[in-house]
Amino acid sequence: MQRFHKGRLFEHEYWDDNSGEVKTMKGRIRLCPYYFLEGDRVRLRGALATIAPADKKFLHGMRDAILVPSRVAETAARDLAAV
Repeated sequence: MQRFHKGRLFEHEYWDDNSGEVKTMKGRIRLCPYYFLEGDRVRLRGALATIAPADKKFLHGMRDAILVPSRVAETAARDLAAV
């Protein structure tokens, strides 16, 4: 079960096909983690970050959202383990 954290506002750039330029959108982020079974261990290997416009309440089925794949970097994982 993933712990809930209220989203905070964040700015992210995206490509706007209609105008043909890079724009910035302020929105809220939801992270969906991806875990994989490797041998006998379960490991976090990435997450899908969904950034929805700040004025919207729901993320599911959002036409105007930005989808950003991400991953856990080995250096970040080592840094987190040291904390």
